[in-house]
Amino acid sequence: MKVESLLPTGSFLDYGRSPTRTGAKLLTDHEGTSGKRSASVGALRSNLPEYAKPPVVEVAISVQFEELAGFRPVHFGLYWELIRDRYPVTEHHPPLASVVELFGTRGSQAGSLSIESQFPVGRCWYLSSDGLRLVQLQPDRFVLNWRKLDTDIDYPRYERLREIFQSELESFLEFATRNELGGFEPTQCELTYVNHLVSALGGGEHGELSKVLSVWSGKTTETYLPKVEDARLAWQYRFEENSSPIGRLHVQVKSAMRTRDRTPLLVWELTGRGAPLGLGVEGVLSFTDRSHEWIVRGFTALTTDHMHRIWERQR
Repeated sequence: MKVESLLPTGSFLDYGRSPTRTGAKLLTDHEGTSGKRSASVGALRSNLPEYAKPPVVEVAISVQFEELAGFRPVHFGLYWELIRDRYPVTEHHPPLASVVELFGTRGSQAGSLSIESQFPVGRCWYLSSDGLRLVQLQPDRFVLNWRKLDTDIDYPRYERLREIFQSELESFLEFATRNELGGFEPTQCELTYVNHLVSALGGGEHGELSKVLSVWSGKTTETYLPKVEDARLAWQYRFEENSSPIGRLHVQVKSAMRTRDRTPLLVWELTGRGAPLGLGVEGVLSFTDRSHEWIVRGFTALTTDHMHRIWERQR
């Protein structure tokens, strides 16, 4: 599904040059999947709202870490040799700036990218043959993405993507150790969900946000203004544990048009971000699990019963 003005440039979900393959197979089994799990599959889903037909089109699990001092451009190729059977296509992109949640000040801080005389290492994409899954790598970030693209493939659910992310990250860290690239010191974790809301607006207009958002009334105090033509909303929630902040949930909603038929839709992006809740990979996964809960519960709280029926809420 191609959508105009879907996501901001520079996001790790920026797919402007991605292939649009439509292979029928969703996820190939990852050889060597780790048997270690920080939480059971059942525990992750047991108490959360669930939908038979969720509108998810993209998911990204990301970890930022202190830059690996020994990483050089050649390591992109050496790492590819290890995963080429699962990710046979590569692309090179500019590096992503770091984003850190700050508390005691307002919101997040995005790090700047300095331009030096030496050619920057950049960022490499490793894509599956159908283009539905990709790993992104740069010296200070590792990301796993799943994308629906223009297919009828069902969302594979968070538990499966988490399992693949854990296995791929652990595999990369073993590679980093063998090649003496530096220690793994995670600083920020992110989980992002992107949803396309079409059915609520089908045949309608972007001004019908009240059918989707429980926090949007669509009412004005005067009758002067016409219907809303376009909408861009962004807000955030701060989460605390034991009276200390641990992360934020960022929510963005914007109107768009589906390219192929000009159907109006809403692009709904939710991102949970914060520092790891513990050491190493387990600390990363602990925060990612917490973000998943924020996103699922937040998505449900912010949307209407009308939409819950469309998505066939089961719990």
